[in-house]
Amino acid sequence: MKKTTTKHNKFVTVLSTVCILISIGIFSYPAISNISNQFSNMNRNVAYTDDVKTMSEQEKKEMIDKAREYNKSLGEPLEFGSAFDYKRTEDYTSIFNFNDGQICSVEIPKINVNLPVFHGTDDRMLQSGAIHLPNTSFPIGEIGTHSVISAHTAFPGKVFFDRLTELEVGDFFYIKLLDDVFKYEVTEVNIVEPTDTSKLQVDHNKELVTLSTCYPYAVNSHRLLVRGERVKESKDIAEEEINSAGFEFDFSSLFFVPIPIALLLLILILSKRRRKKGETNNDS
Repeated sequence: MKKTTTKHNKFVTVLSTVCILISIGIFSYPAISNISNQFSNMNRNVAYTDDVKTMSEQEKKEMIDKAREYNKSLGEPLEFGSAFDYKRTEDYTSIFNFNDGQICSVEIPKINVNLPVFHGTDDRMLQSGAIHLPNTSFPIGEIGTHSVISAHTAFPGKVFFDRLTELEVGDFFYIKLLDDVFKYEVTEVNIVEPTDTSKLQVDHNKELVTLSTCYPYAVNSHRLLVRGERVKESKDIAEEEINSAGFEFDFSSLFFVPIPIALLLLILILSKRRRKKGETNNDS
């Protein structure tokens, strides 16, 4: 009878341990996946900077000229079906094509975002960072342009524009393109229907970039649009602000991990006490 009870206790202990280890994996996966994704994004941006350094000034000028021509070719008013429904062309994808389609990067110090920005709406790109919408201007630092940059919210295991809701009028974000860093001040925050493009039109007297994501969180029935207008200042000041803002990894999703770990330790302690108690009873 004692042997049967001992085997039963061991089985329960092993089963409980396995279940808790699985729980630890489930709880920690989002944080680990997100941290891995952030490292990947940083490496892409570093590779981008290195590639730019190898370019001649003439090559950079030719790229800017092609982007300028593309911007001028865009029709008005802009029309598209939804926030992620756009057409790509070969002419479009050949402009600022670094690291498998990277155009630039977007940095939002307030919410610790530092993402590569890719061409178009390819699902693989949406899982790797932010995307530039092809029907909108390239962000080349010129008046009369309006670029739209989108990224996922509530994507499993990764954080992109999830905290975009925290941005307010007066906050800043940055676009790093070739050797330039463009600073934008948030001037509007809007929630619109997916097909409403009224807030994405070009203003010929301003240089605009709008950050777009699905809204509300995990429902995605609308679009959150955060519009920024370029602040006229030097590249050096903008870079200094970005560097001073720093970059932090978000470990908040690890908050509940100690709970299953504590349960595992408790089970092991209780199991050890039972074994000792059983050994004492057998001796007696």
